[in-house]
Amino acid sequence: MKPIAIFYHTVFFQKDGSPFPWSVRFNDKYMKDLRDSGLMAEQKHFVASINGGQESEVYAKLHLPEAQHWFNGIDCQGNSLLIQEMRDFCAGHPGWNVFLFHSKGLAHHVPEYAGYIEFESRWIKCMVNACIYNWRTCQEDLENFDSVGCHWMRNVGAKSEDNIWGGMFYWVTSDFFATRTPISECSLVKQHGIRSWEARPISEQYIGLGPALPRTKDYCKAGIGMCP
Repeated sequence: MKPIAIFYHTVFFQKDGSPFPWSVRFNDKYMKDLRDSGLMAEQKHFVASINGGQESEVYAKLHLPEAQHWFNGIDCQGNSLLIQEMRDFCAGHPGWNVFLFHSKGLAHHVPEYAGYIEFESRWIKCMVNACIYNWRTCQEDLENFDSVGCHWMRNVGAKSEDNIWGGMFYWVTSDFFATRTPISECSLVKQHGIRSWEARPISEQYIGLGPALPRTKDYCKAGIGMCP
């Protein structure tokens, strides 16, 4: 089996310095999933990219103990820095399988998202089951595909690069990811800066930015709205 790397994005505090109420619970749950599935024990390289600084260091040590911690500063509004580091890693590590995911749902357990949580919870469960608990099958399928995951969505927007894994939980070979366009060359990053909220869509679109689209296997072809 090829060596495995994990790239994870999360946050503990909001930009104004107040904590996200569910940050600890969500981060603990995702780390438990990695451990219970056996994936944590198998990984050879695990990076947690955290939108925070000194205020987040103790939380990262307590709740993400297996990971290398990269702190982006509390003013960072997206996860494009993680994508940049992941591409750099892939360019220097051919022959690896890489899992990219984030603490999806963490910021949504607030009153204004009350009507969305049940739907999103099914969506998250679908991705966790397919990409984390099903990780051994993912390794087998990556022998024949460039990327595997849930909810591959083609041409979801007006631009050709809008070919995405809905929810941004996916596996990809390092060989393929290294062929993606350097993120510094992406128009939104050039215009707004890699740390900005405006450039945030690039991290989701990035899998489709390059000379060719990935050969994909979708474990939930019925779509996000049909997650069990």
